[in-house]
Amino acid sequence: MNKKYSSYRNGLEIGDLVYYGSSNSSFFKYSGKYNGLVLDRELLFQKDTRFGIRSFFKYTMLNIETQQTIEVETQNIKVLKTIKGK
Repeated sequence: MNKKYSSYRNGLEIGDLVYYGSSNSSFFKYSGKYNGLVLDRELLFQKDTRFGIRSFFKYTMLNIETQQTIEVETQNIKVLKTIKGK
């Protein structure tokens, strides 16, 4: 049986191309939409929810438009679309 990969549970993988909204406020008002490539990830913590365990990561991403690397945490992004890398 093949299980479907869950970015909610396991986070984004290195090599994923991600279209996301970013926010630094606690009110989740997303200031913009960006394209990024996940270069590295670091596990911050895991939380048990009613839907299962959710993992929170700190990602190092390459912003495709500006060619700059940024660090962003799971709590500050809303993933809109993911293209899985190999």
